[in-house]
Amino acid sequence: MKLDVQTYAKIKTTFNRLQMEEYLNNIYHQGFQAGVEAGNNADFKIKLVQVLSQTKGVGDKTISKVLTTLKEMDKGGIT
Repeated sequence: MKLDVQTYAKIKTTFNRLQMEEYLNNIYHQGFQAGVEAGNNADFKIKLVQVLSQTKGVGDKTISKVLTTLKEMDKGGIT
C-alpha cells in the first residue's frame, strides 16, 4: 500500500489519536483478510496437486498445464 499525498495531508491535518488508531486498524484488517485469502488459495493449490498426483493417468505434464491455467485465471487472463 502506498501513502498518497491526499491521504498523508488528511492524516497530518485532521486525524486525532482515535481516528489514526481506527485508520491503522482498518489497514491491518484489510491486510489480514488479504493474507487469509492468499492462504486459502495456496491451500487449494496444494490440495489440487495432491488430488491430481493421486489420479491415475494424470502425469507431471498435465499437472503443470493445470497449474499454468490456474495462474492465468488468477491473473484474469482466462475466464
